[in-house]
Amino acid sequence: AEDEACDEKEVVIHYEDQLTNEWQSVFNHALGIKSVSDAYNQPIPNPYALNNVFVEACGVGFHNQCYPSNSIDFGVSFTAMHWLSRFPSSMKGSQYMHAARCDVSPTPEKEQAASDWKSILKSRAKELVPGGRFVCVNFCKNSNGYFLGQTDVGNSMWDSFQSSWDRLVEQGLIDEDERLGVSFPNYYRTKEEFLEGIESD
Repeated sequence: AEDEACDEKEVVIHYEDQLTNEWQSVFNHALGIKSVSDAYNQPIPNPYALNNVFVEACGVGFHNQCYPSNSIDFGVSFTAMHWLSRFPSSMKGSQYMHAARCDVSPTPEKEQAASDWKSILKSRAKELVPGGRFVCVNFCKNSNGYFLGQTDVGNSMWDSFQSSWDRLVEQGLIDEDERLGVSFPNYYRTKEEFLEGIESD
């Protein structure tokens, strides 16, 4: 009887991304029109092939509440919430194109990231049912100063970016102001910054 009840249970998958996301691929997979494989080249079943699984999508940004209160049982986010809701651009005109590259995090970006993280957590808390869970896997900066694309292994992705932009200046394709205007509107939080947002409320 318990197995029968599980078979009859309906599940709704709520996709969330920006309004301008390329949603067509999402629905092509969800409806089985486009096949998708995992990292081991194994096919991933489309949701509708699992029976009693339904799909919805929301174009509201994750810095805000995306779904009704007490409506989500299990939320998952992978490598997304380092993006800022707005970008202070305090690094414009500096040699750095990402806050993580700075010896000391720029205060405007640091404060914006802290504010965004609190908004994200409060929004997810409202959406979750009592006893619900939220799993967030995110880019960060560790105690050794390592972060995405810059560790003690291999070449630095950010050095490659920098040399590419420098080459564009040398080739006359962009000018120096444009080179110094390049910056990424995201922030890699430290463990302490993650925990501060969780423990503050």
